[in-house]
Amino acid sequence: MAEITEDHVKAFVTQAQAFKSGHPDLVDALQKAADRGLTIENDAVREFIRYGRLGVEALYDLVKPENEGLARSIMGLKGLRGEDKARRIIDAVRRNQTYMTPQAELSATDQYLEQRHKDFASGKRRRR
Repeated sequence: MAEITEDHVKAFVTQAQAFKSGHPDLVDALQKAADRGLTIENDAVREFIRYGRLGVEALYDLVKPENEGLARSIMGLKGLRGEDKARRIIDAVRRNQTYMTPQAELSATDQYLEQRHKDFASGKRRRR
């Protein structure tokens, strides 16, 4: 079992607050899940906390009504089985980049294409 430190908990809380700014329904979604009877064992919760931002994203994804089956599958798992299932859910969120925010900076190729488009529009360049 992976141990979590106070730093993990502080990072998780900070990341949850940052995630909540983009997803104001986070607390409501968690409360509705609790009202539906969804609970997670402490071993799995520790794993979500250990992963910080990804853990918050995975929990948010897990409590959505359309993921009820997945949430029910982790409910009774204790120990290593619960940790493993939590890791699998977190990895799925990471792979899908579900809540990834787009990058503000353009790559060199994108900058070139944007400049080229502007040149065509202004008449500096002509299409062949």
